[in-house]
Amino acid sequence: MTIDPRYRGAGLGAVLFGECVARLTERFALRSVILIVNETWTHARQIYLRGGFRDCGRIEEFFAAPEHAPHAAIIMRKPA
Repeated sequence: MTIDPRYRGAGLGAVLFGECVARLTERFALRSVILIVNETWTHARQIYLRGGFRDCGRIEEFFAAPEHAPHAAIIMRKPA
């Protein structure tokens, strides 16, 4: 999911993401939602933290990057 740069900063990403998680949780009776997030995605991680997700693990060198060293994955979880 991405927001057109002209509309970023207005909270649309948080609203869209929150609605998506809520609908999937309800439709599939999920007990929790787990995200695997690149450690460099600091803005996205802030949206997830505000949405109730918490860091629960880390996987080193998960995201390969041909132009530089691989990045770790942050595992985030939110109970339903």
